[in-house]
Amino acid sequence: MLLVAVSSVTACLTPPSSQSGAAVAESSGVSVHGDGDRRSGGPRSIRYRWKSVVVLGGGFVTGLVFSPVKPGILYARTDIGGAYRFDTADKSWVPLTDFLSKAERNYLGVESIAADPDNPDKVYMAVGMYSQSWAGPGAFMRSDNRGDTWQIIPTPELKMGGNEDGRSNGERLAIDPRQPEILYFGSRRSGLWRSADEAATWSRVEGFPLKEDPKGLGIPFVVFDPRSGKQGEPTPVIYAGASRLDIGLYRTLDSGKSWHAVPNQPSGLMPSHAEFDRDGVLYLSYGSGPGPYNVPSGALYRYDPKSETWTDISPLKPSESDRFGYGAVAVDASRPGTLLASTIDRWTAGGEIFRSTDGGKTWRALMAQAELDAGGARHVYGHDSKIAAPQWVGDIAIDPFDPNHALLITGAGVWASEGNQAS
Repeated sequence: MLLVAVSSVTACLTPPSSQSGAAVAESSGVSVHGDGDRRSGGPRSIRYRWKSVVVLGGGFVTGLVFSPVKPGILYARTDIGGAYRFDTADKSWVPLTDFLSKAERNYLGVESIAADPDNPDKVYMAVGMYSQSWAGPGAFMRSDNRGDTWQIIPTPELKMGGNEDGRSNGERLAIDPRQPEILYFGSRRSGLWRSADEAATWSRVEGFPLKEDPKGLGIPFVVFDPRSGKQGEPTPVIYAGASRLDIGLYRTLDSGKSWHAVPNQPSGLMPSHAEFDRDGVLYLSYGSGPGPYNVPSGALYRYDPKSETWTDISPLKPSESDRFGYGAVAVDASRPGTLLASTIDRWTAGGEIFRSTDGGKTWRALMAQAELDAGGARHVYGHDSKIAAPQWVGDIAIDPFDPNHALLITGAGVWASEGNQAS
């Protein structure tokens, strides 16, 4: 397996009054008083062409989201650096939030991203860096052109925590695949919220048991059971995680009216990610903390809703001498039971990526045989002569249209593999 650092995350010099951080823009009407001929000719308008600057600086990329309906559309969110879309033509990251003003800098902490399940051009974000009382308000953002321009929908009653604990969990923002104008958002402090008009307005889901969380962890993900419901009607079966050590997973069978704890679920750990495979089996990653640090224990679980059975499928058990949690699990959309999973906060032996093709019955560790290509990003070497093992792998994404293509996040950027199906 070849892992390549996708290192062209950019810093963009965005011209004033341009709302799009994605497009290369021109700014005319800048008057310059020069010497000689310039002075005699009076003020002259100079056109500037603005482009992104590739700095190869890294940083914590907290989540990756593919479009489920069109190949080649991939979004990334960061804790303090905004959101990006990957340009497949020139293999670079296009900044989507550089239009934000200094007064809106809190929005550069991206809490969650959701790509529309019907319209490949439509994408949503929940933004806000901090959820504490002293922080500014959060907002939802909606785009109809893949993030080139955005409509900002402020939410004074809801604050986000894009740079807080658990920021690589997700996704908190989710779109109903049966009725895409319906969205759910798992907040950090104020319970579960729902919109029925494409994020224009929001209301609290009163039937959800957790109304508030003073710790600011809340509801890390919302997932819809893809086998339930009819197209054009709200999906009846929905799952929502809770960053708690007692009850970590809730379910509704009536499109969100009432919610109950899923029976027989594990305790003592909190979930970070959950994904259904094509057969309707739910896979979950767990840690003893929300991450990305202070996670000394964890597990991977397989849940079959048909039989209401839970199975611990952890490829490796944490111990006193090897402490870690599980940061993420990802499912191959085309092959049920084919999974990738990551450790998180594993410092003694280094971070590990595991792959299974039989629903977690057996696993293969990948990092020992992985070839790492830094792509010119020197910071991934740290203070050593060789590339450090990826850390803070709090999210993994498998391309739904190309299962050979997978990506993972780290505290120092994004790594991609074109050998995910290799044995």
